[in-house]
Amino acid sequence: MNSQNIPVIVITGGPCAGKSTALNYIPEKLWAYGISSVTVPETATELLMNNVRVNQDGLSQSDFEYHLMMMMIEKEARYLEILKNYPNNKKVLICDRGLMDARPYLSPGEFEAVIEVMGLSTGQIFQRYSAVFHLITAASGAPSFYTKENNNARIENVEQAIQKDEENKNAWTGHPHLRIIDNSTDFEGKMKRLLQAICHHLGVPEPLEIERRFLVDPISASRICEHIKVAKVPIEQCYLKSAKDGHVRVRRWGDQGSASYYRTIKRRISEGTRTETESSISPREYFGAIQNEKDERFEIIQKIRHCFIWQNQYFELDIFTEPEWCRGIAILEIELTNFNDEVLLPPFININSEITGNKKLGNRELARKR
Repeated sequence: MNSQNIPVIVITGGPCAGKSTALNYIPEKLWAYGISSVTVPETATELLMNNVRVNQDGLSQSDFEYHLMMMMIEKEARYLEILKNYPNNKKVLICDRGLMDARPYLSPGEFEAVIEVMGLSTGQIFQRYSAVFHLITAASGAPSFYTKENNNARIENVEQAIQKDEENKNAWTGHPHLRIIDNSTDFEGKMKRLLQAICHHLGVPEPLEIERRFLVDPISASRICEHIKVAKVPIEQCYLKSAKDGHVRVRRWGDQGSASYYRTIKRRISEGTRTETESSISPREYFGAIQNEKDERFEIIQKIRHCFIWQNQYFELDIFTEPEWCRGIAILEIELTNFNDEVLLPPFININSEITGNKKLGNRELARKR
């Protein structure tokens, strides 16, 4: 679908979160930075405002979500083809919501059944989008600004809006690049933080990865599911023969039958900060890279990633299973837009120490053969 490897991002969020404003503000700002964009309009509102009635006239919720997602796929493909014709080399497709936004309206079994009929898995849906930006509803943190007047399809009160916001965040939990934009500043500041996060993802001025890492007590890590809703993702990654100024890896994200595959080049800038260039690859390219490019000084890493949201922060807790010498090691990570961003650590995880910048506990060194 995306032969030019154009980034496809999702802007989503709860009711009255500022999404409509953002979808006007972001393209204008990106244009000033020399980035062309096209926006795929929201499909659910389009259907509901044109007399498509759910649970009436024989249209069940499952049928509605099926047609909704099929329309989204068709629209995303068509808008992407249009964007490909733009002469600018810097482009991004912006989606007003993505396929996973349908998930809260169905039971887990119903959603899995619908996407199976569509020939998709959760991993394949995640791979469609290079990043997801969730705007927190004004009902959470700024209730005096919550209104239903600017969207005829909005029916939720404050409590319902907060619940819908939580369901939407949970639907996207597990995506490798989910960013949450809260109401900790005024609305102008919220839009600027969204722009900063999108520019950070698109590599304006360059694609930096800024993260903090913490070594976690293994017993505490193993009990995380007792405290919070978690999306578990099996990850396998292999380090390849690299250029002198950078490291290259390939990664399988998810179960083998429904996984996403990525190739990543990282170069260290400073402690906790690296440039990162990531692209989606096919299963054939992934296994071909392992067969032909694997750096034999390193073993293949396997780990279970536990993705969760705490205080509107997106955390990833990795518990390593292979190779044998790092089995049971647990590392908590959070990716930041700025290194000075405040991090509120979850109290139900026992942190042994911060290991940001500790090369010996980096994934690459953990993979090094003993």
